[in-house]
Amino acid sequence: RVVHWWGFWYSLYDNLFLKLDYRYTSYDKKRLASYSGPGDCCDEIVRAYLDSQTDVHTVRLGLNWKVDLFHRHQIYSEPLK
Repeated sequence: RVVHWWGFWYSLYDNLFLKLDYRYTSYDKKRLASYSGPGDCCDEIVRAYLDSQTDVHTVRLGLNWKVDLFHRHQIYSEPLK
C-alpha cells in the first residue's frame, strides 16, 4: 500500500483553524481466479479472472476549534499579595 498526504492549516483566531487535507492511497493489485471443471456445472472447463487495483484520492476541508478545558495556556500574571 502506498500513501501520500499533505495538509494546510490556517489560523483564523487563537483557537479556530481552517484546514485542507489531501490523501492519495494506492492499494496492491489483486487477482481473483475461479475454475470450474467438467461435471461441476457443465461439460466444459471454465476459467474466470478478475484483476483489481484501487486508487483512492481524498480531499477534506475542515474547521477545528481548540478548546482549553483545564486553562493550561493562560497568560501569566503576578501572584496576588
